[in-house]
Amino acid sequence: MHSILRQVWTVAKVAFWSVLVVLGIASTAIAIQSFSGYTLTDTHSSRKHDNCTQSNHNQSDSCNCTTDRLALIQPGKHIVRPLPNPVVVLGMPKTGTSTIASFFRGAGYNTSHWVCGKKGYCGKCMPDAVSLGHPPLTSCGEYDVWAQMDLTLPDKGLCHMPQVQYLQDIHDEAPMATFIMNTRNVTRWIKSMRGWSSLDKRFVKCSKATGLNASDDLSLERYIVDHVRMVRDFVNRNPTHALVEVDIEDPNAGCIMSSLFKTDSKFWTHHNQKKPKG
Repeated sequence: MHSILRQVWTVAKVAFWSVLVVLGIASTAIAIQSFSGYTLTDTHSSRKHDNCTQSNHNQSDSCNCTTDRLALIQPGKHIVRPLPNPVVVLGMPKTGTSTIASFFRGAGYNTSHWVCGKKGYCGKCMPDAVSLGHPPLTSCGEYDVWAQMDLTLPDKGLCHMPQVQYLQDIHDEAPMATFIMNTRNVTRWIKSMRGWSSLDKRFVKCSKATGLNASDDLSLERYIVDHVRMVRDFVNRNPTHALVEVDIEDPNAGCIMSSLFKTDSKFWTHHNQKKPKG
């Protein structure tokens, strides 16, 4: 009897969160077509977009993406391209941060990814700066793009999630910054987290910074959905930011990004797809 009740409760919880995701996406002011990469019962396959096409030459000028596909915040907001610097990536690790960093570096942007040059780990430099009353970004380098800021090395006592903990500080320093919310299929994200030196478990060990207290499937699903919703809500409250949502598994992602940042889509290539050694 107890086993049956637990099964019913689990099904009910999944259904409840699925409804919340649908309602949350329907009510958001962000102009993005869908959020199918993050449905909780997802068996995602590559999607086709009738309103986003790309020529065989793979040039940004050859991309034809209508504005509703470009996922900018606040319908009706004037689109200025390229979008302004700094560009701050707010997605979770294993959602294409290396791909995004490579894209911007190829296009000539001064880009940090996890390490901020001589300042060391970006995720260590930023909280140190904030604790001293200094701005989190420029204190750690004069970068155009911040592609990955989080740092979860609990065995070294390094647990920092600037995109969760210091988003207000980033806004205070750079109120016109462009935010990127990089997403992917949630099932594959969980698999990638577990396969990358047990990153899911490191997130739990760093729970005071990450806010994640368990690494089962449902907890991870809730966590990633809540994070995206938090960023959307933050931008809705602070509409000076442009928010770009990009599904890194979308075959048109390179076209979308190159259209927004006036670069060549040939720079969009996937990185870090295999488990690290060690």
